[in-house]
Amino acid sequence: LLGNKLSKMLDENLTIFDDSKPVIDISQKNAKTVHLYKCTFSKLCISPCTKNLHINLNPTLLELDLSKVCIFSLVLSNLSSLRKIHLNKRQIFDLIVEDCPKLKEIPKALTLQNLTITECPQIKFIHEYPILQSLKLKNTGIKIIPNMAFLKILHLTNIPLRSLPKIKNLIELKCNCLDIGLIFSYEKLLILEIENCRNIKHIPYIPSLRKIMLFNISKLKSINSQCNFTHILCSYCPIKKISSYANLSSLVLNNCNYLEKIDDQKNTQKIFLYECPKLTLIEKCSPNI
Repeated sequence: LLGNKLSKMLDENLTIFDDSKPVIDISQKNAKTVHLYKCTFSKLCISPCTKNLHINLNPTLLELDLSKVCIFSLVLSNLSSLRKIHLNKRQIFDLIVEDCPKLKEIPKALTLQNLTITECPQIKFIHEYPILQSLKLKNTGIKIIPNMAFLKILHLTNIPLRSLPKIKNLIELKCNCLDIGLIFSYEKLLILEIENCRNIKHIPYIPSLRKIMLFNISKLKSINSQCNFTHILCSYCPIKKISSYANLSSLVLNNCNYLEKIDDQKNTQKIFLYECPKLTLIEKCSPNI
């Protein structure tokens, strides 16, 4: 009985460390987790089914073939020589690609729900993934994002987009800079984070928006007083006044050097102020603060 349990445990967890073969084929029908450390092969083929696959610290890998693999979650990290990957179009759900500077394309996958691409400057475009719900991009060459009907979360950091896509179901948007007028097309947007933007002077009334985070918006002067915010964070913004918001529960103000006044905040449960030297008046605060 003990032998059977040990055999099953070994089948479900496969670890390869410091393998020197140029080509390796792993066939583990029951493998749930595959870990590869400091391997030196140039091509890797795995089949037929794994639940989680994490590939890291393998700088010589040139090509990765996972076209016959059912993978729930795949992480590709620090693969400096990787040029091509093959995915099972119908059997992958979460994909994270980090620090793969020579990779040029993420193949189309019909079942992909969450995609993160970081530090991959050669990737210039992405396919339209029909049921993708979360897309996070940082330091890639992508200039156009296709319209994806089910996308709910979009994070963009140092992405040279020509324009933002029109996505009806988007609820969370994080970006470096944008035309604030585009936000009105996101009727379900709940969370907005903007950083290092020089174009925005005023945050208008956006009916659906509940949480807003603003970092280094160098020309920001005001935020509409009719917004239905529950959370506000302003850091390094030259705003002069914070209005009263009936449903506001958290207010964070950091290095707002021109801030002079905060209106009635009797319903706000948490207020954090740091380096706001010109602030002289807070009209009312909750007794719990």
